[in-house]
Amino acid sequence: MTRSTLRLSGLVVVLAGGLLAAGCDDESPTRPTAAFLRKAVVSDFNISGSGTLLGIGQTSQLSATMKTPQGLGTVTDLVTWTTLDPNIATVSAQGLVTGVAIGTTSVKGVFDSAEAILRIDVLAISGLSVGGALVNNTLAFTSIGATSQLTLTATWPGGITRQVATLATWSSNNPAVASVTPTGLVRSVAFGSTTINATYLTKSISVNVNVTPAVSAVTVSSGLSLTAVGQTGALTATARFADGTTRDVTTEATWTSFDPSVATVSSGVVTATGLGRTTIQATYSNRSGFTTVQVTPPGTFVVAGRVRDPGQGQGAGLGVPGFTVRDVTTGAVTTTDSTGDYSLAGVFPGDRVIYEKAGWETIERVFNSIFDDSQPGAQRVVSVSAGSSVAIATAPNDVLYQLQPGVSCTPCRLVRVVSATSGTLHLTLTWTGTGPRLNLWIAGQTFSSDGTAPIRVVADIPVSAGETVVYAGIVGGQPFSTGYMTVTLATSIGPAPEPAAKAGVLAAPAGDARRKR
Repeated sequence: MTRSTLRLSGLVVVLAGGLLAAGCDDESPTRPTAAFLRKAVVSDFNISGSGTLLGIGQTSQLSATMKTPQGLGTVTDLVTWTTLDPNIATVSAQGLVTGVAIGTTSVKGVFDSAEAILRIDVLAISGLSVGGALVNNTLAFTSIGATSQLTLTATWPGGITRQVATLATWSSNNPAVASVTPTGLVRSVAFGSTTINATYLTKSISVNVNVTPAVSAVTVSSGLSLTAVGQTGALTATARFADGTTRDVTTEATWTSFDPSVATVSSGVVTATGLGRTTIQATYSNRSGFTTVQVTPPGTFVVAGRVRDPGQGQGAGLGVPGFTVRDVTTGAVTTTDSTGDYSLAGVFPGDRVIYEKAGWETIERVFNSIFDDSQPGAQRVVSVSAGSSVAIATAPNDVLYQLQPGVSCTPCRLVRVVSATSGTLHLTLTWTGTGPRLNLWIAGQTFSSDGTAPIRVVADIPVSAGETVVYAGIVGGQPFSTGYMTVTLATSIGPAPEPAAKAGVLAAPAGDARRKR
């Protein structure tokens, strides 16, 4: 009887060529029984196990199969099982292998004259790690009845790893808060906190479980004002949950300062790094709260806002970078950033603040408190020679000019009409849009439409050579927004008229118009 040796998938298999060769009849099953296999022609005999890497005391069930031209049959109970070194691992008559001591041995299975050998390694586990939807080794639930699957990875010397969640022993310190199945599936049962434990062989590991209602909002304490660089102050972050409860999450939140050059923040503690105002943000469970912190000398306040171009973008308009913002009283200066925002510290009540940029009209503000309007609308310089026309546009939340006490113009555009000679300046204002009651305001005089079609405003006024400032918009009353409109101002210059009353003119005291917004 001859034998040949074949290596398959890490196994050493010895095939016998002298097994009984019995013929097949019509009664032979498609999947042969062990009894039939004894009469069949054998083409392969194989043994395998649920695990060939064991720890001490761990078991693995082996199985044996025989492949014939008629099919595959299981012959585990017909095999004679032996181990080469029972001090390392033992094997029962049914093929159950048990690790006894650290080392390597082999288990042999014999069926008739066929035999196969399987290597068994018994090693001491070196590590255990748990995975899943964990953050800082914590599994978080925001509702009752939710589940999350944990994974468990065992490590042996030599970098050998295996997923052992189904082989470990799992437990919960408080099943009334969170339960765990024998395979590591965690389920939230009630609000609270507990610990889930996993043990595999000689190693154990734990994870924290928090079952809390979903966070509906985060608020940050307000009113923090620092007076000098280096000074510190504390903020508090409070989370409000879906069930109406609240909790202090100051140490758990992620803190951010929008302008670290003014103040930095860590765990709610703010440190002043410069004068100005910044926004502080606290984020917890994907919810954020905000507050404003200002750093300014005692007795002063911070003016912070945005210089905007109402004609660009929508609504209030886009910010204008590069404006110089100067406190005329103290001399403090800052510049608007790329989004048009600025922060000017050390402003005393009553201080006058000037906003300037080349190519733009100068803006002036007097600030008495932090609540005064600090977001002025800006207008580009519009200059036209007498005899020409210019088209300009108004926008929502447009520029407001304070023409004289109690008289304002908004939406409003300032046009500089330049004349080379003196004479009579003839102006015609026409527009498209929804606003039917625009005016012209020149040197204290208001010119209005006569109500005829097409709707327009006409003004004639004597001027000297040089520049005449004309305001086109809605004069008088409360600030008014027309939406987006196109306004055209046509100009011409003629001889000075004979002295006479001007019909259709609403006289008002002359005065220097001051731009307010």
